[in-house]
Amino acid sequence: MYHVQGMDSRTVRAKMKRPNARHVKLVEDLIDPEQTIGGALRANGYSESTANMGLAGVPKTALAMLLEKSAPKLARWQTMTTKDYKALVLARLSENVYEGRDGGVMSAKALGGIKELAMFQAESQVGIVIVQAPGAEEVAKLISGDPETE
Repeated sequence: MYHVQGMDSRTVRAKMKRPNARHVKLVEDLIDPEQTIGGALRANGYSESTANMGLAGVPKTALAMLLEKSAPKLARWQTMTTKDYKALVLARLSENVYEGRDGGVMSAKALGGIKELAMFQAESQVGIVIVQAPGAEEVAKLISGDPETE
């Protein structure tokens, strides 16, 4: 079911409350991508101070249910390729630019910055400065070993 450090699953289940209708409705609201955590808590009758706590305000029973319900979605992310992740980052950034907002930009930038994707790196290498590139004739002489250019 789920794991809590230092306890086996039987002990955890025994210590948790049984889910009630309020927990079920809260989990449904938390899964909704348009709903914030605080908004879901407020909509389900939790106090303003509990809603302001965010994820810490969600009851453990509801969190366990949320984990069980969202596990199939986690499997989808494991099957994505690097190309899929790049497309996801670019789509998210493009959508935000089009809509004129910054929602999720830092998450998209963090995902694009991982080593496998390396989407946000400088185009030029630090320490290499080309003042004037040699012409085609000079390059041909250098390659052929012409003593005039050495």
